[in-house]
Amino acid sequence: MGTLFKIQHWPGATILLVIGAILLFSIFLPVYAYHAYKEEKTVKNSFIFSIYALTSIVAFTFLLALNVSRNILGEFVYTNTELYNSIAIAEGQINAVPQSSAEIKEINLAANDLFNSISNLKKDFIISVGGIDPKTMQLTTDDLKYSRFTNLDKNTFKILQDTALARRTNLVYKSIQDYKSLLIKNMDKDSPSSIFINQLLSSKQDNAQDWIMQNFYRFPLIMSLNNLTQLQLEIRLAQQETLSSICKAVADIQNENIQN
Repeated sequence: MGTLFKIQHWPGATILLVIGAILLFSIFLPVYAYHAYKEEKTVKNSFIFSIYALTSIVAFTFLLALNVSRNILGEFVYTNTELYNSIAIAEGQINAVPQSSAEIKEINLAANDLFNSISNLKKDFIISVGGIDPKTMQLTTDDLKYSRFTNLDKNTFKILQDTALARRTNLVYKSIQDYKSLLIKNMDKDSPSSIFINQLLSSKQDNAQDWIMQNFYRFPLIMSLNNLTQLQLEIRLAQQETLSSICKAVADIQNENIQN
């Protein structure tokens, strides 16, 4: 059971493995040995071999479970790195757009504020799980890429039992809705850009609590951090699409003026 939990990366796997090993060697084997050999003067070689085999199996199970966890975490780390690379590409294209209007400046400001809020939320998660004192240890981008962090299999939902952290998570949800409204407020609702942004930033949940349950409940920390990084990428892509739409509209107007 413990191995199954570890492979599925469910909470409590380590506890089940430890309890299973303790029960096997402290209760099951002594009881079995007592009933099997209470009338015998010597212990059979087969029993000694069985003990050795069981010990090897338990040791192998622990090593296998640890290896599975490491592989799973490694996949999440790789995915997160790729997400950061995509964010960097999107930001490069966004920075190439001149801030030629108040609308573009407003969109960029809102996007940056939301992006940074999510980064701070990820830092709060890491600080809460790792017991890190932000006054003595400053978290860097590398920490958010998991290169120097442990406890990545910690259940995120337990972290959100912290009232202050849950409140900040609720604010992120509300900020996403406000951000989407800002981007599409001047767009035709049937335009390709509006449809793309609505799909990109759509939420299947009608309230913050359901959104938290969908993204954080029973998830290991590393998966929740990846979900937040994915959200940051979507924020940048929506920003990029909006800026492209604005620039295209300006270019179309200029072309019309030239033709007239």
